[in-house]
Amino acid sequence: MARSKGTSQGAVISPLLANLFLHYCMDEWLRIKFPSCQFERYADDCVIHCASEQQAMQLKEALK
Repeated sequence: MARSKGTSQGAVISPLLANLFLHYCMDEWLRIKFPSCQFERYADDCVIHCASEQQAMQLKEALK
């Protein structure tokens, strides 16, 4: 079946589009909603540092 939308898997533009999406949708959201949580992201993997288990659970619920 021929594709009519999106980019093909492995296309050169796919990682760039994913990084743009994650930067504006996730990174900026984290900076606004959870400013005390530092985080690192490499491609589509992310590590978020929380100060407590309670904060981690709140973040987990918010991410859902």
